[in-house]
Amino acid sequence: MTPLRDGGGSERDPLAKGSAARVTMRDGELAMWRPAPTMLVTRIEGVLGEVGAEAIALEMVRVLHADKRLLVMHDWEAMTQLPASAVARMQAAAVDAHEGLEAVHFVMPVRPGLFGVQAAGALRRPLTFHPTRGAFERRVREEALARWVQLASGVRVRPPIPK
Repeated sequence: MTPLRDGGGSERDPLAKGSAARVTMRDGELAMWRPAPTMLVTRIEGVLGEVGAEAIALEMVRVLHADKRLLVMHDWEAMTQLPASAVARMQAAAVDAHEGLEAVHFVMPVRPGLFGVQAAGALRRPLTFHPTRGAFERRVREEALARWVQLASGVRVRPPIPK
């Protein structure tokens, strides 16, 4: 898998997978793209296996090395299973990225349960579980736009906090 470049989504739509990196696993597929600097979006269909979790972890390291900070947006709505081994790898990656990790956002088919509680405790960073696809997609667009505005103007813009 080659490293992703900023703008992996469409310039008009940060949700467009554009030049997304794809990882095909036995029971699932992972797509990852960078719609803006310091931002990584992942989409899982099927099972997130150890191979997929490792690919996400490696991309997080690449982004942090290049940009020094990272916002992760996980579109896991089409995920059918999250094995304990993948959870452990994702939590380890997030802990390793602790200093530069801004926040992690999810849209998932089920409530986060123990995964969310454990991850939040390990990270000490905001975890946001969006209740709907619309809320998640709106946040992806707002975050991508804020990062491009910051890059162009040098002024850090924060998207509005959902109420």
